[in-house]
Parts: sequence; structure tokens; C-alpha cells
Amino acid sequence: MGSRALLVLTSLLCGGVALGNAGLRQAAIDALIQGTANARTQLFYGRYPELPDVFEGTAEGKPITVKAKIEAYGVTRLGETALRAYRCTGDAGCLSLARSCADLLVDVQTEHGGWGPGMSFTFSKPGEPPRLSTSRAGSGAFDDNSTQGAVTLLMEMAEETKETLYREAVERALALILKAQFPNGAWTQYYPLIGGYSDHYTFNDSAINDCIRVMLEAYDRYGDAKYLASTERGGDFIIASQLKPPQAGWAQQYSHDMKPAWARSYEPPSACSAVTRNNIRTLMELYLETGKEKYLAPIPAVIEWLEASPIAPDTWARFYELETNEPLYYDRGQKRVSDWSELSEERRTGYGYRGSFGIPDTIAVYRKLKRVGRERTLRARQRPMTAKARRAALKELEPAVRQAIESQMPGGGWLTERTTEPRGFIEPARRLCGYLELAPWGESEGLTA
Repeated sequence: MGSRALLVLTSLLCGGVALGNAGLRQAAIDALIQGTANARTQLFYGRYPELPDVFEGTAEGKPITVKAKIEAYGVTRLGETALRAYRCTGDAGCLSLARSCADLLVDVQTEHGGWGPGMSFTFSKPGEPPRLSTSRAGSGAFDDNSTQGAVTLLMEMAEETKETLYREAVERALALILKAQFPNGAWTQYYPLIGGYSDHYTFNDSAINDCIRVMLEAYDRYGDAKYLASTERGGDFIIASQLKPPQAGWAQQYSHDMKPAWARSYEPPSACSAVTRNNIRTLMELYLETGKEKYLAPIPAVIEWLEASPIAPDTWARFYELETNEPLYYDRGQKRVSDWSELSEERRTGYGYRGSFGIPDTIAVYRKLKRVGRERTLRARQRPMTAKARRAALKELEPAVRQAIESQMPGGGWLTERTTEPRGFIEPARRLCGYLELAPWGESEGLTA
């Protein structure tokens, strides 16, 4: 932690200064700027984010070879966080980190216009620029927000910087997403298609939901009707693929004859509570955007199924057997077990077979939307936060902000299980940004008790 941030925090903790005090705000700014500066020091050659899976090999008399595998999702999250930090602080270093991430995404955009789930680089000699060893001829991935997250960051960077290289990359990516959409409104896991279960229509990992989200963002930014038409086709696919009552939810993936299908060997054809929650959220957003009641029409039957299916309070199985509605648990190799406890440790800890999945909150949001109506919901979204609500939000965030400041290491980084890598920067930086966004520059309202 920097000396100034430490001094401010000490005065807050020892002196009992009221929540939201401008001193805590300044400490948050200092910590965020220092954390971003530390993250920038961990870039290869000042440009390439050093995310996990980095290793090196040496041989006497031969150049050092360093290989790095970088996830598109991780680069996007790092860039989004850095841009958010810039908007909170005005610090040029934060914008520099966001540029590094955006420039890398432009560098590795596939010739089709998307991004794969990972990028590999080889550093042949110390001090020489890295060489991309991932083929740019590959497909764009839609699961895990790989392509959609990248284009969202680049849309933001194009707006922030007005630079044409970002806007051109956005245009290529949006063209790919439009081209990848099937006539029935669905998207698959990859485009161009690569074969196997990846060619199924895919809700898993929010693939279709994130495509619809990006098309909505593009329409809101650029006003082109083709993007709105794409979102509506996506919504129509959600409606068409809904399972029949009493299991009126959705499967994770569908074959091209619209039947729930296997994906990986532990992802069976089933009714899936997790993707069902995502589809409810997407349908509500489409209704708010278009005003078309057809997007709300499927939801009551969905809620009836969900409320009949918890396996414990506020807990659902991820997969339910078609027709019987029994929870399904599969280990690798399509090995079915009767209960979660019988799964291998690798599967119990490596996959979300059960959970809340945000279902109770989503049901509550739907019921509030039905109660207050579309117009009032939209007005509430646009209404500025009151001073009272801001103070309450600041109070709720304060413990997490103090924890982020206290846990910052000398030099500005945050310790993770591996190292003080940029991934360790993202979560504490987001906490600091959330606080600063509620306590903008030059405003005293809401900053004192």
C-alpha cells in the first residue's frame, strides 16, 4: 500500500471517521491507481497481459523460450476493469492498461472477426517482441463471453478514444455474430462450425444470451435496425426451444432438430435450471427493449416448474431428467451417479451441479416488473440515485473497500494463490471502482454522515 493511502486508512480506522468520508474516497483512488500501475508492470514488453499458464525452458547456448497462454476472457476482464478505473480516477496509467488489452484483442482477432477461448505466444529471445503461435484462421468462440466480451470492450474503447482501429474491429466482430446466427435465431458454441457437440445450439455458458446482449448494445449505440432484428430472432429462438410443461425450462444445448442433446460427458440432455434463469433474464430485457408481451409469456410456466423443483431451500440441481424431473449427476465418461456426494472429487469441485443460480432474485425481478409495468421500470432505471440511497450503498460497500485497501501489497499489487498477477487485480479494483462510482469527483453529497 502506498504511504498516502496507508496514512488515510489509519486515520479512518483509528479516528472513527464517518462512512463515505472524502478521506476514504481518496484512499480508494490512491489504491486503484497504484494497483493499476502494478498490473502494468506485469505486462510482457509493456503490452501483453501476463495471465496464468506461463512457463519457460532454457538450454545451454540456446535462446530462452517462453510460452504464454492468454485467455480472451481474462484479457477482456482486465481491460474492462482498467477502463472503469480510468473513468473513476482520470489516471492516464489506467487508460494505458486498457489500451494494452484492447490492442492485444485487435492483434489476435481471427480472420473471421471473432476470438478464440485462448491465445498462445512464443517469446524466442529476451527483449524481442512475442510471436503469436495461435492461428488467426480459427473459429470465434461464443461460450464464456469470449467474442462477446471482447467486442463489448472494444465498443467502449472506440467510444472513449475515437480510434478507428477499435471501431473497425467492432464492425468485423458484429458482422461475424450476425453471420453466425442461424435463421431460427440460435447461435452455436463456435463459428465457423468445428464439429461435434460444439455445433449444437448452445445456451451453456450464456453463449446465446451474450450474443443477444451484444446485439442489444450495438443497437443502442449505433441505431442500426439489423442489430435489433437479430436480438428479436434470438428471443424467438428462446421461445421456440422452451420445453413443455410441467418442465417448462430449457436445456443447455439442442441438436439441430431442436432436441436436448449431450455436450461433454457430464452434461446430459436435461432441463437445466441455470440456463433457465439466464433465459428469464434475457426475455425480460427483450420485453423492456421492444415492449412485446410475447417475451414475457413463457415465464409464468417456467417459474411454476422452478418453484416445484428445489432440492433444498433456495437450491436447485443444475440438471433435471426429462419427464421424471429427477436431479441428474454425471461423472466424466457419462457415468451417472445417484447423488452429488457420489461424484468424483474433481467433478464435485470443478462444476456447478447444484446451487441457487440467482433463481430467487430473478423470480423477484420478474414479479416486480409485472407489478410496476414496463414504463415505470424503464423510468426507474434512468432516475438518478437519491442522496439517501447513495449513502446506504456507500455504507454497504465500505467494509469491502477497506478490505481491498488493507490487503494491498507493497508496490500496489494484491496477492493471489499464485502471485501478484493481473488477475488478482481485477476483483479488488472492481470493489474500489464500485465505491468511487457512487462518490464522484467534486461531489460532497452522500460523502458525509
